[in-house]
Amino acid sequence: LRVLVLCMVLTLIISTFGSTFAENTENSQIVSHQDDDGLRIAQFVDSGSSLQDGGFNESARAGLRVVEERFDAEVVTFQTADPENREADLRSLADEGFDIIVTVGFNLAEVTTTVAKDYPDVHFIGVDQFQAEPLDNVTGLIFPEDHSGFLAGVLAVSLTQTDVVGGVFGTEEAPPVVA
Repeated sequence: LRVLVLCMVLTLIISTFGSTFAENTENSQIVSHQDDDGLRIAQFVDSGSSLQDGGFNESARAGLRVVEERFDAEVVTFQTADPENREADLRSLADEGFDIIVTVGFNLAEVTTTVAKDYPDVHFIGVDQFQAEPLDNVTGLIFPEDHSGFLAGVLAVSLTQTDVVGGVFGTEEAPPVVA
């Protein structure tokens, strides 16, 4: 049972993060690769976030690099400097004619929905975002964090020799942490 649970946890971790940790990303405000005739995609990263976070930002960047190479797309990564400017910065990307804008993080869900309503011809992808108000041009990507947390708990309980199990949890009231 222990081996089976360990294999399930490792499979979940590997399938979730794959080899994105090895990707070396630029840590600048804008990373741009031009292609005037093809698909134009922007990754929108929140202030204070890192493109080398070992998580959603880095994974999204790695995925966009694959799209850039395979489809000869223009890919731009933009990091907003101030949370107060999120909406204005996101609108500026939409105004620049990007076909797809990928917003990363649950804290950008509301601004993604707000801006998407005014730009029906731009497709928005919200990574780690539940879309409370469904829109045709918004796709929210959510992940069952509670499932991996549950499996980690099962593994911990099955391995304990003292019948004591502890946990370290995030400090923010974020939906994944609550789940």
